Amino acid sequence: MFQVLFLGSLFSALLTVYILILKRDALKAYADYLLSFVVVFISWNVLIYLLLHYNLIIEVPYLFKTAAPLAFAIPPLSFLYTRAVLYNEKRFQLKDAVHIVPFVIVFVNYLPFYIMPIEDKTKIIQLILNNLDLSFTYQAGIVPEYLTNSARILLLMAYTIAQWRLIIKYKKHFTVIQVENQV
Repeated sequence: MFQVLFLGSLFSALLTVYILILKRDALKAYADYLLSFVVVFISWNVLIYLLLHYNLIIEVPYLFKTAAPLAFAIPPLSFLYTRAVLYNEKRFQLKDAVHIVPFVIVFVNYLPFYIMPIEDKTKIIQLILNNLDLSFTYQAGIVPEYLTNSARILLLMAYTIAQWRLIIKYKKHFTVIQVENQV
C-alpha cells in the first residue's frame, strides 16, 4: 500500500519539477531551480528505495548507492532554497560552494564502488537483498558506513536548525521593519 503512495509521490514530484522548470511560461527563478533539485534528489532516493524493496535493483546494479551522495545534498539545498526565498536571492554565490562539500566527500567516498565491475556489484547487491540491513552496514566506500550514516543524520539536524534560525531571524528583522513603517 505504501509503495503506491511512493509511486504517486514520485509522479507528483516530477510534475512539480515540470511546472517549476520546464513549463514554457514558468518564472525560472533561482529558488525554483533549488527546489527542483531538492525534489528530484528526494525522488531519486525514493526510487532507489523502491528498487531495493522490490529486489529490482539487481536489474540495474549500477544505480546502487547513487542516492547516498544526493542525501547529503538535500539538506544544504533546502537551506539555500529557504534563504533564497526569504531574501529574494537571484543566484548562487561562491561562498555557497561550502554547502556542496558533504556531497562531494560522500561521492568520492563511494567512487571505488561506482567504478567496480558490474559482476562484483551484482554479487554485493545479491547479498544485500538477502539481508536489507546490510545496505546500512556494508562497507561500500572508504569511510566506514556507520560514520557515513551518522554524518547524514548530523548534517540533517544541523541544516534543520540552521533553517529554523534563518526563518526566526528573518521574522524578527522584518517584524521590526513593519512596526517602524507603521509609525
